Amino acid sequence: MIIVLRIIIRDYSRKSLMIKSVSVAATAACLLVAFPVFAQDNSYGPADDGNTAERSLSDDRAIYVAVGGGLVLNQRLRTDAGISAELDDGYMVLAAVGGRVGPLRGEVEGSYRRASVDSATGFGLRVAGTGNVSALSAMANLYLEPSFGLGSVRPYFGGGAGVSRFRARDVGAVGLPAGALPASIGTVSGTKAVFAYQGMAGLSGPVNDRLTASFGYRYFATPGTDLNVPLAGSVRVRGLKTHGLEAGLRFNF
Repeated sequence: MIIVLRIIIRDYSRKSLMIKSVSVAATAACLLVAFPVFAQDNSYGPADDGNTAERSLSDDRAIYVAVGGGLVLNQRLRTDAGISAELDDGYMVLAAVGGRVGPLRGEVEGSYRRASVDSATGFGLRVAGTGNVSALSAMANLYLEPSFGLGSVRPYFGGGAGVSRFRARDVGAVGLPAGALPASIGTVSGTKAVFAYQGMAGLSGPVNDRLTASFGYRYFATPGTDLNVPLAGSVRVRGLKTHGLEAGLRFNF
């Protein structure tokens, strides 16, 4: 018996292009704000008598609210059923509340990531894909921002852990021959709350006394999870692992 898979093709490409355009524009805006800071790392003046780092650390004690966003670079979503999906470049947005003392910062962060499926591969066949994946996350982060004699500019290194609601929606293949196994098992959809972790690195610097700009790299990952697939039951989806470029602003109080 040949199982015919009926797939409703949605206009994901248009949405993906619109989302990427907004993400690029937001990132560019943050970088334009940050550029004067990184171009003039002597904001404390040349006659600071070697006390630039000390001043920066002593003044750097505050509660802050941070917002940011950026691009999630293309990635692959694999399953233990022999099927994988190539994802388009996606986007991420985040907000956090935290505090800092000297070179240390701690914060609680909420973030959202999403990417559409570009193509699907299974059992030697590669065809166009449908659907999208997303992750809504709550994380606790710790940062180190040491002063390396760079004036007002500081590198930052951080890591975090928390929980993420991973969602796959209508992830499937278009154009497979009727009766092919990847088509027969249908599309993959499901939601699971899983442990998540991340690592961050970049540069930050003050725009003024109340505003700090930053840009950098972020790695975000979740362990594998089981999702229900029509006609195939439970399928193991390997962890979501993303690489992202981001820019953000911190408002100090």
